[in-house]
Amino acid sequence: MSAKTMYYTESNEHFALVFASFASIIVILIFALRAQRKRIYEDNLFKQRMLLGQLFDMYMVRYEMLKIRLKQLEDHRRVLKEGREPDQE
Repeated sequence: MSAKTMYYTESNEHFALVFASFASIIVILIFALRAQRKRIYEDNLFKQRMLLGQLFDMYMVRYEMLKIRLKQLEDHRRVLKEGREPDQE
């Protein structure tokens, strides 16, 4: 009977070791996934900042182009109205 008891004890110890290893693997995976999620979140924030910067640059270029075109249009209207070219500034 002691052999049976010893067999169950070894089996229980084996089960405990397997369970502990799976539990530790699960804990490690949880922390790894949390770190991965944080890295992805920070990466996405960086990409969003880059895109916003590019959009702002495109807006400023477009705004400056429109200012230049407006000045050219005003100069052209002045030439048509006055019949002479505007003074160079």
